[in-house]
Amino acid sequence: MLIQFIGPGGAGKTTIAKQLAPKIGAVCIDLDEYFLKMEGDISLYIQQHGYLAYARRNITLYQQLRRSIQPEQSVILVCSSGFMT
Repeated sequence: MLIQFIGPGGAGKTTIAKQLAPKIGAVCIDLDEYFLKMEGDISLYIQQHGYLAYARRNITLYQQLRRSIQPEQSVILVCSSGFMT
């Protein structure tokens, strides 16, 4: 099972997802947190590489995460609406 929370920053996506995940036996993955783990600070990445490069990298990371999710896994994937630009 895959549930995706997509919306603007500060809307409460991650907060709600982290509360919901243990109640339904799911893992919560936040795309922004994953980006930080893989690439470091988002603002610095944008300064160094530009917004377009950030958006492309974010989409690549999203695709990697999606491919890594097995059908039997229960996952809540949290994405800021900016990843869709």
